[in-house]
Amino acid sequence: MGKSNKRKCEAKASNAASGSQPTQKRTKTTHSAKVNFEGDLEVTPTQQQLDKSPFPEEQTLEKRKREASIYELLGSADSAERIAAADALVTGLLGGEGSEGSPESVLERHLGKRLFRGLASSRNASRVGFSLVLTETLAQLFGPKNLSASKYTGLTFDKVLSILVERTQASGSAPGQEERDAYFGQLFGLQCFVEAKILFNESSRWANVLNLLVKLADKKVWLRSQCAWVIVESLPQMGQEKAEETVQKLAEIGLGKTAEGVGIWLKARNCYPGMKFPSKPWKDPLTASSLPELARVLKENVNQDTGEDASISKIKQSNWTAQLHFVWDLILASLIEQGESGNRLKLFWSTVVDDGLFSKNASEGQKFRGFMIFRKFLDGLRLGYQSLVRELFTRNLMTCLMNQAAKEDRYLHLAAVKTLKSIEQCVEQSPELLLPVLQELLGKFGTYNFDQRTNSKTVEKLLRCVTPENAETILKLLQEPVVTMKM
Repeated sequence: MGKSNKRKCEAKASNAASGSQPTQKRTKTTHSAKVNFEGDLEVTPTQQQLDKSPFPEEQTLEKRKREASIYELLGSADSAERIAAADALVTGLLGGEGSEGSPESVLERHLGKRLFRGLASSRNASRVGFSLVLTETLAQLFGPKNLSASKYTGLTFDKVLSILVERTQASGSAPGQEERDAYFGQLFGLQCFVEAKILFNESSRWANVLNLLVKLADKKVWLRSQCAWVIVESLPQMGQEKAEETVQKLAEIGLGKTAEGVGIWLKARNCYPGMKFPSKPWKDPLTASSLPELARVLKENVNQDTGEDASISKIKQSNWTAQLHFVWDLILASLIEQGESGNRLKLFWSTVVDDGLFSKNASEGQKFRGFMIFRKFLDGLRLGYQSLVRELFTRNLMTCLMNQAAKEDRYLHLAAVKTLKSIEQCVEQSPELLLPVLQELLGKFGTYNFDQRTNSKTVEKLLRCVTPENAETILKLLQEPVVTMKM
């Protein structure tokens, strides 16, 4: 593995350790919680040279100390230490660099009592390091090398999967945090099976993992999006036939009409354009006929995201999750694929976002999330899709933005100010956006005295991006209201 790929592995695994979802496009991708580990470990040079010899069946005090020190480094916050420890473990357990590897009983002990069990630990970067080792170990056991068939015959796929489940079970009397750690550990373990790219060599493997993901998502609602993200990541590996079976099962159990289901449907459609989808809940959630129901589903998901089962008076902006559901990345990617016409984006935005999240009866939490979605789409359309940016400045959004930015005591003032700053930054980075953005801020759903109305200097700062090429056009835009008044 090259150094750049190694850094990507660490970054992705770090996202997973915090429970976040990398952006997609995955795909998502972003949400997101994943480890991307391929090939043999390449170690970053460190001052400490770790013993890579096989681990013995009989443990002496010295051997126990060696093992403990390696696992301590595997959970280190230092990426170089983690990778060095991972290399020592994989080589010592499975062989390589002249080593024959450890006996099967030793490997099974490490899998059960150390590696899978360690995924339930929230200490430092334990989940990151342990995931690296597990992904590589699973790849060597059940991938092209197939060490399970040639060397570790007792460690079948089903046996190893059962070890994961056994070691990440929370007892009925477990404290809340301990239970949470256990379920996250199981999720990370299932993620390792996906990242090892070993699930579609035999038909039963994916079925078993999918059942566990569905069971976990059903048991703990707060893990549902992460479980769905693992399914999204697996789609490119499985092929069209298996994808059709997967989507059909999810539709049957009612997961299709959720934000997670929307994301899975969109990713599947992207991977396999000719794929057959069940007629219900929808073949394509972004078609015009599906948008009203899609708006309801995504609005309901926002309620769950922001904890709207509690009294609004008890909710503070700082307590709302700062990360959007991964479905919004997939929606953006799908809409961009429609091309420059923007008709589909316009209809989606007005129905789902403007009429859904910024309507007069929308909650503060929904509007807060709506501002986040606006910022994501604005940044996503900034490069290459400038003509679509204007579709984002809709009536309800603009009214809410101006009202909330105007006074510091407004509930979403900080979110509105952040949104104004994001507009300034986008224009600064892409000056060609200056004209369309000004037209929207000063035009139909905005106001000519936008800065005064919002108690900001947004337009003033945007005008600093005027270039010799667009100066005349911008001046004409600013003069139009004055000419109209004189007439």
